[in-house]
Amino acid sequence: MFGRIWLFLGLLASGVALASDPVTDVGAAIATSIRWQHQWFGQSFGAACVKDRASRRVELTVFVPDGQTTPPGSGGGTRFAAYVEGSNVLYSGTLWPEKAIAEPSAGNPNACAPGEIAEQVRFSHLPGAVSKGLFVFSPTSAKAQIEPAQAARITAMVQRSLAYHYSKEKRALPSAFRLGQYQLSDPFLLASDSTGEHVFLLDFPPLSSIDDTTVVAVYSGDIFLGPDVTPEQRHRSKTRALSELHKRSTLIRKP
Repeated sequence: MFGRIWLFLGLLASGVALASDPVTDVGAAIATSIRWQHQWFGQSFGAACVKDRASRRVELTVFVPDGQTTPPGSGGGTRFAAYVEGSNVLYSGTLWPEKAIAEPSAGNPNACAPGEIAEQVRFSHLPGAVSKGLFVFSPTSAKAQIEPAQAARITAMVQRSLAYHYSKEKRALPSAFRLGQYQLSDPFLLASDSTGEHVFLLDFPPLSSIDDTTVVAVYSGDIFLGPDVTPEQRHRSKTRALSELHKRSTLIRKP
């Protein structure tokens, strides 16, 4: 199981309106997340099975609990869990009116069947709304133009967030970081220190939720690999991410 599993369950309601079509929005978010993970890391937890199931025109179930919240700095999105029929991966994420993000949060990719995840995706006994519909594997393709002022706002958020992360870890902040190129629809931002010793993922809320004080969560760059990853897989994933960052990134100085 992953460490960040179902953090939204049992929390106080945020009162945020749901997306107009959770199944469509979450389906696109899952596909976008898989595309993004493959782009940077060369792999995605359970993706082969999920894509196979999509080709078989299976059902996608989206569960939005009655009580939900989002991480600090996320702008008040609505949390959800999602399951692609016949797979062994639980997805979770956040819905905003202008953006949805999804990530694998539990499961086992070694068998393309419900397996151990089956008990966790029976949402009927939990308080909340369940939506079902056809799972369409269609990543978000719109590449909105990012204005210089918007890019500056995102860079400043990354600087603040990394500074806060290092202060919590009681470590000295490096003098510079590399921030990977991004689209506004991406589920996360990818960064590394300038030496390539550490790779980071940062939450990436919609632009409308980012202001001059926003600080988002920072995670280890191997979060998508799952708990049973081998040292060889971890090394290969990190090497791929650093190689891609070298090709497509901007050097940013510490604030």
